[in-house]
Amino acid sequence: MRGGGGGGPGVRGGGVKTPWGPMLRTAALLGMAPPAFWRLSLKEWRMLTEAPAANAPLGRSEFERMAEAWPDD
Repeated sequence: MRGGGGGGPGVRGGGVKTPWGPMLRTAALLGMAPPAFWRLSLKEWRMLTEAPAANAPLGRSEFERMAEAWPDD
């Protein structure tokens, strides 16, 4: 048997449906064109849409250190 266990489009093993509608709406809100959305892996999608819990926004002092290390030309 080939494939991922059947179940039809949008269904993974275990019967969990992929929420394509909400994912496409989020991509549109991010300004992502449909072809770009469909080229993403699930890992890439998660990296774009899930905020890491441990990482806080960049602080002013961190920004200034980065600006000194990599100045704009």
